[in-house]
Amino acid sequence: MAGTMLRVARAALSVLSLALVPLVIYAYSSRPDALAAMTAWPLWSWCLLGIAFAALGGRSLGHRVLAVELALWLLTFLLYAPELRTLFRFSTPNDPAWQAAREEGRGLRVVTLNCLVGTKAALAEALSHDPDVVLIQEDPKPREMIELMKRKYGDAGDVVWGNDVAIVFRGKLLEQGTIGDTHSVWARVLLSGGREVMLITFRLRSAVFDANLLFPSVWQRHAANRKRRQLEFEPIAQFLSSLPRNLPVIAGGDFNAPVGEPVFDAIPKGFVDAFEAAGVGWGNTIFNDYPIHRIDRIFVANCRPVYAKAIRTETSDHRMVLADLIVGEPIP
Repeated sequence: MAGTMLRVARAALSVLSLALVPLVIYAYSSRPDALAAMTAWPLWSWCLLGIAFAALGGRSLGHRVLAVELALWLLTFLLYAPELRTLFRFSTPNDPAWQAAREEGRGLRVVTLNCLVGTKAALAEALSHDPDVVLIQEDPKPREMIELMKRKYGDAGDVVWGNDVAIVFRGKLLEQGTIGDTHSVWARVLLSGGREVMLITFRLRSAVFDANLLFPSVWQRHAANRKRRQLEFEPIAQFLSSLPRNLPVIAGGDFNAPVGEPVFDAIPKGFVDAFEAAGVGWGNTIFNDYPIHRIDRIFVANCRPVYAKAIRTETSDHRMVLADLIVGEPIP
């Protein structure tokens, strides 16, 4: 009897592994709101779970079925895991073309970082990478940002801040503002080379941190949270769409949503993710010690990314994203 029950249990695990494959593919390819609780987990976690079920099921349904299970999970990971797009890309910082452009005032190094509830040391750490622009979420106190900006740029820089966000930059401020009642701020800046650029940063609502998928209420909370985030981003997307088509724009911050979520569908045509275009290595940014999702992103228009990287921090729970851009050049 015990042996029969064990065989049945192993067969059930194999069936469960097979059944999970189409569900996971549907969840990550179509991103329905009803399955937002699934995609809150990284894809590879579901692949590992499916492989574990297959391994525990063993050869209960035959050698061929086990081989098919393992192959399906491997294929699912290869096709849908966003981390693989840049993990094996090789590039180096300080590209010669970017260095030449920087000397002309067209090459910018941009960093975006969530400063962990206004940690001054986090901004100082971002500035240590010699950026021209720092997009800040959960910003420190204004006097602290001004102090650090003056220390880094002297009279050649400035700071603007809004609702829990800020921008520290090297250049001359021409105009600034916020976007509705969102956590956002923008600045139109004149670079040293005489070119104008629009800088925008924002922070969208936090994700739901509840992984107990046994309760329907948790699934409902994840779905509602995703919908509210999309509504929150709408005025920001409209603002981006309203900008002149030939104006270089750098927009980024803390989306609090993993790659592939529907909120990114609202990014206007003409904007590209700097990391997708030129990033290297493991791009995930949350959490700093165990980065499972890439929620901190930099989108640009009329700028060519030549290098991007997610960098482990010592002072924040996020990794920072650094991107080297050539302003005014289209992406090849």
